[in-house]
Amino acid sequence: MKPQVLLAFTMTLLAVSAFASTDPFAPGQTWSYAARPDEAGSRVQVLRIEDYPEIGRVVHVSIVGLTVRRKPGGKPEGWSITHVAFAETALRNSVTRLEPSSVTAPGAAEKEYRQWKKEADSGSMQRWTGSVADAVAQIERWYRKGYG
Repeated sequence: MKPQVLLAFTMTLLAVSAFASTDPFAPGQTWSYAARPDEAGSRVQVLRIEDYPEIGRVVHVSIVGLTVRRKPGGKPEGWSITHVAFAETALRNSVTRLEPSSVTAPGAAEKEYRQWKKEADSGSMQRWTGSVADAVAQIERWYRKGYG
């Protein structure tokens, strides 16, 4: 094999392996993130990852270890969000550390994913593009209003 061809082949392999190693997310992983101040133990669990030509990679997660106050100033209660779809870049910008063990996803995650997928397939593709903490705060506001 000519040295130029061997060099080109080697560079291609290195580029492919470098690209593959930059993808931090895999189903089953649990990540810590820049959580709200009273939820330092909250974690994000990766449920599935999908690629969409029109918007890029979507990472489906559950968020556990949250607290919710049904009324502003009310008593905090344990809470989790079973399914949220994030733009991969937004999730990358929020997570801080891959945890050594995983957290079991809430049981309703698959049902909520199927509902999201049905809406996405009909042209109503929704995913969070902001931080995990911002998504949690917004979902909590909806929850208080009775949307969740």
